[in-house]
This record gives sequence, structure tokens and C-alpha cells, in this order.
Amino acid sequence: MALINCHDCGKEVSDNARICVHCGNPKNESAFIQNLGIDGLIFKMIISVGLLMTIGNLIYNKPAFDGLTLMAFGILFLLIRSLR
Repeated sequence: MALINCHDCGKEVSDNARICVHCGNPKNESAFIQNLGIDGLIFKMIISVGLLMTIGNLIYNKPAFDGLTLMAFGILFLLIRSLR
């Protein structure tokens, strides 16, 4: 177990910790999405549906813009929710 510096508050935290014990900032993106709770679930659902739509459209030789647009909306949703 080693100590590393939190990239948000700069204090030392264990490399095994998922979040900083001082400021609560997640160490990585997957922990960040997990800490979003229902927002993370909505994000995962939007991205999954968008990915399935994109794959389905590509299989049937249709433009894939519907699914890509939905995935872009999911990423925008995540960014907006993370700023609050």
C-alpha cells in the first residue's frame, strides 16, 4: 500500500482508496460514475441504448446518427450533472 497525492486537494491518500478521504473526490472515472448513483445509472442506460442503436443501424446499412446523437446526449448529461 502506497500513499499518493489526490489530484483535487493535494493531500495524501492510499492508492487502494476509491475516493479521497479528505475531499471525497473519486480517484478514477469508473469510481466517479459509480458515485453518481441514479445519474450514473441513467448515463449508462443512455450510452447502452445509443450503442445498440448505432450497431443496429450499421448492420442494416442505415445512417448511424441516431445512436451517436443519443450517446453524445448521454455524455453531455454526465458533464452537466458533474458540474453541479
